[in-house]
Amino acid sequence: MKIKFGIILCLLSGLNVMAQIDPLVDDLRRSFDSYASIESIYIHADVKISLFEKIGSWPEDEPFIAQTDRPGSVEYWARDDMFRVVATTDPALHLIEDLEVAFDGNLYQLHFLSQSLLTITADGKNNPTIITAIPTPAFLAFDFVSRNGAQCPGCRLKLADFSDPLEWSKRLPSAMRISHEDLGEGLSIHANDGSDNRYHVYLQKLDDVTTMPFVIERFVNNAFYRTTDLKQYEHFVTNQGKDVWIPQLIESNTYRVNKTDGTKTRVFSMAYSVDQIEVDRIDDASIFTIDTSSISTVWNSDRREVVKKAQPAE
Repeated sequence: MKIKFGIILCLLSGLNVMAQIDPLVDDLRRSFDSYASIESIYIHADVKISLFEKIGSWPEDEPFIAQTDRPGSVEYWARDDMFRVVATTDPALHLIEDLEVAFDGNLYQLHFLSQSLLTITADGKNNPTIITAIPTPAFLAFDFVSRNGAQCPGCRLKLADFSDPLEWSKRLPSAMRISHEDLGEGLSIHANDGSDNRYHVYLQKLDDVTTMPFVIERFVNNAFYRTTDLKQYEHFVTNQGKDVWIPQLIESNTYRVNKTDGTKTRVFSMAYSVDQIEVDRIDDASIFTIDTSSISTVWNSDRREVVKKAQPAE
């Protein structure tokens, strides 16, 4: 595969810097900004997960057996800075425990589904994270903008991030035009987070004015390589009259990279099939507060005390 590097571009915001902006960057920026017109979103996806190599969560005393096409699901609601996510995976994968994570604008709530345990805190409201095993597919087209990684686990893109005028520029200090003999035109992006993470983002025109990623390659500290293929998009018009395109079919593969010879070994894969998307239909904010009526134990992390404990059956 041949990669040709072109003009270095500056993506600086709020600074008196004169820079020539590549039209490709400008097109992608407009698509990123279009998500800011989304007032609320709901999305549900079934996910097939395959595990080809033993990872950190696999029990040390249990022999590894490759797992293929194991079921999972993810459900996501968001409005303004509020969100709620429910993600489940097959126990055979030994991934992060099934979780429900929510932020209602005040309380950060973490529901461990198998334990019927809910923790609540106000401390997480400055940067509420989404630490589920399955990322929500709603914003994977712009995953290269997120800070999610070893230095900020769970710092995945949220709906409110698209309304932050600095969110784009503070993540992307520079981009470089590239071309690929099979994938066409794209951008090479170096993460501005102190890591050695790099991205190659290949783009396609969805209509006369909209450019969206269809392949994202992520190089993680020269140790891992991930490809995200965005195979199909669905078109929506927001309440503000803006066109937005949201991916429906997504496949992500993660490889371990041999630092000596550069060979790649597949470790993990996820294939999303989004079966429901609703844009600008959430009116009731109570959806972002987890109902505790059926939860056995509620722990208040700020007060460090149990505020609800189910009574033992008589």
